[in-house]
Amino acid sequence: MSNSVTGLAIDLLVTDVVMPGGTGRDLAREIVARRPDTKVLYMSGYPDAGGSPQGVLEPGVPFCARNARLKRKSASVLMPSIPTR
Repeated sequence: MSNSVTGLAIDLLVTDVVMPGGTGRDLAREIVARRPDTKVLYMSGYPDAGGSPQGVLEPGVPFCARNARLKRKSASVLMPSIPTR
């Protein structure tokens, strides 16, 4: 990652679980290392976080299946104390 992002605030990183040449987990680790306050939400066409064939997500990691409601899930990651329906 270039140093050109050093001045940016990133509230929420939404990334696919599996990407060409790497994983969303790898990307998130790199960004969170530079921006520790960044929240991360993983997405995938796989039915659930444990369903990824590469097994890249740990249990309890915020995950949104492709058909889930992104707005609601991202709000629950950014503001975990606020209940969502």
